[in-house]
Amino acid sequence: MSRDRRAELMARMSAGFSRNMEAADRFLSCAEHTRGERSQHKLAGFFVHQAVETVYRSLIKALDGYDKKCHQIRALQKDVRICAPQFQAVFSDRNKEERRLLDLLEDCYLRGRYDETFTISGEDLDALITKAGSLRESAERIVAGIT
Repeated sequence: MSRDRRAELMARMSAGFSRNMEAADRFLSCAEHTRGERSQHKLAGFFVHQAVETVYRSLIKALDGYDKKCHQIRALQKDVRICAPQFQAVFSDRNKEERRLLDLLEDCYLRGRYDETFTISGEDLDALITKAGSLRESAERIVAGIT
């Protein structure tokens, strides 16, 4: 591949990744805005899920060129493991508490919208928002390292 063609592809990938990170930032901003009201915690959890999903999908697309259409965080993690194994540290299955938070994040997508009995505590929501922000920053560093 010529140097010019490679530069063009990298610029296109970088621009797409940046647009997606702006979307992830908007989801996180919505989560932070709605977390202050207890009645909106489920909605805030959904926004966190969308931010995390967007980061994972964007990283897969940037590193593999594959636009994976999936809402399951663990399924997205499997694809990321192939191209960026260091990325797994933020949302892991290392211990019982990490698994619980990852399960909760996945539940925020469907149960947060459709299950009237689903709840999420303010502490868990804060933890998920913090982790989502760390995930976003990690993705930015990984992509910056290849461009």
